[in-house]
Amino acid sequence: MYNLLTNIAAQRSDVELMIHIGNLEEGLQAILDNRDKRIDAIISRGGTTEVIRRSCSIPVCDITPSAYDILRTIRLAQGMSERFAVIGFPSISEPTRMLCEILQYDCQVITIHSEEECNRSLQQLKNEGIRIIVGDTIAVDCCKKYGMRGLLIVSGIESVESAINSAVEMHRYYAGISRRAMLLSDVLHSSELQVMIYDPEGHPVYDSGEKLPASLHKYLREQVPHVLTQKVIKVSQRFGGEYYTIQGRTLHSDGDEFCVYFVQQSTSAAPDKYRIRYLAPGSDMPNSYPLEYYLGNSLYAQELRGICERYAGSGKPFLLGGPPGTGKDRFAHYIYTRSKWKHSSFVIINAVELTEKGWDFLLNNEHSPLADVGVTIYFKNLHHLQQEQARKLLLYLRNSHAAKTSRLLFSYNTGSSEVLNNELYYFLTEEMHCMQLRTLPITARPQDIPFLTALYINAFNVQFGTRVIGLTKDAMLTLQNQSWPRNVDQLVQFVQNLVISSESSFVSDEAVHRLLDMEESAHPALETYSIDLNRPLDEIIRQVVRTVYLSENMNQSHTAKHLGISRSTVWRLLKD
Repeated sequence: MYNLLTNIAAQRSDVELMIHIGNLEEGLQAILDNRDKRIDAIISRGGTTEVIRRSCSIPVCDITPSAYDILRTIRLAQGMSERFAVIGFPSISEPTRMLCEILQYDCQVITIHSEEECNRSLQQLKNEGIRIIVGDTIAVDCCKKYGMRGLLIVSGIESVESAINSAVEMHRYYAGISRRAMLLSDVLHSSELQVMIYDPEGHPVYDSGEKLPASLHKYLREQVPHVLTQKVIKVSQRFGGEYYTIQGRTLHSDGDEFCVYFVQQSTSAAPDKYRIRYLAPGSDMPNSYPLEYYLGNSLYAQELRGICERYAGSGKPFLLGGPPGTGKDRFAHYIYTRSKWKHSSFVIINAVELTEKGWDFLLNNEHSPLADVGVTIYFKNLHHLQQEQARKLLLYLRNSHAAKTSRLLFSYNTGSSEVLNNELYYFLTEEMHCMQLRTLPITARPQDIPFLTALYINAFNVQFGTRVIGLTKDAMLTLQNQSWPRNVDQLVQFVQNLVISSESSFVSDEAVHRLLDMEESAHPALETYSIDLNRPLDEIIRQVVRTVYLSENMNQSHTAKHLGISRSTVWRLLKD
């Protein structure tokens, strides 16, 4: 390795190397002994890299062995006609383990983080009859104490050159930060406001607004191209329930161009306490998947997507109807992102969560989102509105300019127990002339279930680190034949549980039925609860509410939704 580093450095004019030989703590001590010298970056390998990183602030680049380096050494071990094992720090063991899985090598791979772990692992392997070890320098050196043969994974010229290149890039990066510190000093002395600075790619250079909402930071990053184009912008926007005045301008320093924001919080009412949610431009829907995760790839899916694309830019209000769990929230957000209002806030008003104080704020306060201009307001779960609430909303919409000054989107659930107020529905469709879109239950389009299942399996594999490939044919037929009363939302949760609990690459029909039985036993039907009908009516009502409350895992919002009453009524009946 010494000769290899020396030869590579001799061929480069941009690199000056100091080479020291030592493992683990010896390597760290070499750095400490030379702390009076200018060191821009450190190049090391394996466990020594980890030791130095834990105790040194100088950037450290690891010489990671290539797949060829690892494979070459493993083939040498295989040629010795004896059992062998691989021991190394994560930079060695992890790529080795992946390579063995891909090539289906039957090889034991052990990850260590210290010399002590290495010794313990070697002793255990020796007891198991293994005499050949493939590993890094630490593992090979320790083999001698146990009378074992060690084969060193030697890093080739490509790995060494890659580490040197990374070290050079690190140095350039930190040198750039130093130059930008001069810019920061100029900015900080020019304003007392919260200051955020971004480079042309949207990377933060300086940020004094650590306590500002994450949605605001995301908005600022996304607006960088607009600021650099327009040179100066000034907007007032709501984030996290508060208004902020934002001034953005282009600044040139030392030949480089930057985007600088000056942000000041405005004093206004905080609607978050009324359970009205504001999504900043560019923010995604919470607890929701992309639209294709609800649509599938059927003809139905193509038609609905086409409707959204054609009418999103019209500015007309939209009325979305369909069974619960069919992605109406995602459709509403999709329409918003394709409209000319996508650079303003997306306001979510949930009729299930809106309190009496919330209603008063919504209809009678100057800071109400209904009084804003140029925003998109999504009013969901209209079927939960009580008659008086529906009447007040109707009167407000009829007597205000909300539909002209902002984009209004509405949604409601369809079902035997969920009915939209007739007067409100007539007003929205006949007077306001809302464009309408209806979603279908998943049982009406079972051909989409295999496509959706594959999407969610892939998403959960990424999230949980699992390796499920798919379902057997019988298992998929079982999914397609289920009723899924909560539609895609229920399918998503079920697939997630399948992926987490699966012990094989393909989920069997037996595994699907086993999980279905478990979920059925965990959520018994309401009929299994005993209700005494001989009690007074008010006690029967309270017992029914408590029964539904238990079946909904003690969720008051879901209980209210199930019974078609307000959340405050549920709270009162449970309290009595």
